[in-house]
Parts: sequence; structure tokens; C-alpha cells
Amino acid sequence: MRRTEFITTLYENIAVPLLIGPLLGTPFLWMVLRLFGVKIAKNALLLTTYMTEFDLVEVGAKCALNSGVSLQTHLFEDRVMKIAHVHVGPASTIGQRSVVLYDSEMETGIQFGNLSLLMKGEVLAEGSKWEGSPAQSTPKMMPMSQIKPILFLMKDEDISPRFQSWE
Repeated sequence: MRRTEFITTLYENIAVPLLIGPLLGTPFLWMVLRLFGVKIAKNALLLTTYMTEFDLVEVGAKCALNSGVSLQTHLFEDRVMKIAHVHVGPASTIGQRSVVLYDSEMETGIQFGNLSLLMKGEVLAEGSKWEGSPAQSTPKMMPMSQIKPILFLMKDEDISPRFQSWE
């Protein structure tokens, strides 16, 4: 455990500010994180560096991890450090400041909202939308092609400007 904490401290206090931080949002970030052991597919957009046990993180192709997202692969419970994998499926999006706990899996095409928490051991079904703390399933948004505009008709007197005359 001390070795893990030592590596995490070096990563967060030296590697991120000097090397990795400037690469946020670029294709070079996932290349560098691969050197640390993170399994990241090509075309992933990473705006975060919050991950610790690199070899336990797997991010699919065309994913978007927004700023402040934490892929937390460990947790202390009852004075015991528990560690497990975190899997983010292809074409998934994780909103800002969200936390994904260990032993959880996001299948293909998940939309995970801002400030949301995915509890340990949960599996999110393909193509679903989740948000909240803890995360709960939310209805999918209706496609724009199915939305019909609603027009509010007003009387002419309602839309004419009302000015007071000083004459």
C-alpha cells in the first residue's frame, strides 16, 4: 500500500503539473497515459487526470471524460483497501466532476451526467443515460426531429408597445 501511495503522490505532484496537465484534451494525453499502463482506445477525449491504479482503468474508443472526472479504482472500507477495475465502454460520455467507483462498468454509449456518482459494482446498460449521486437512470432526450414547435398566439394589443405620452 505504501508503494501505491508513493506512486500516486509522484503522479499527482510531479507528473501531472509538469508533463501531463498541459496535454489535457490532446491526442498526446492518452498516448502518455498508455505509458503509465492505462488501457485507452484511440479517439478518446480526456480532460482529466484523476486516476490512480493505471493498470486497472480501461477507456473505450470515442469516449469523452470531462474535467474533474475521477475514475477511482480503490477505496478504503473498514480500514481495508479494496481495489478493482473500472471499465468505460466505447462512445460513452462522463460529465464534469463525476466519480466512477471501482468494480463498475459502463457499457457502450452511456451518457453519465455532471456531478454524478457511479457506485461500486454497478453495470450500466448499453445506450442509457444516468445522473445524480448516486446515479439513477433518466429518460433519454427526444430527438430534435420529433420535437414540434408550439406557437403561442397573442392578440395584437398584447404585442404592441405601451408608452405613456407626456404631451
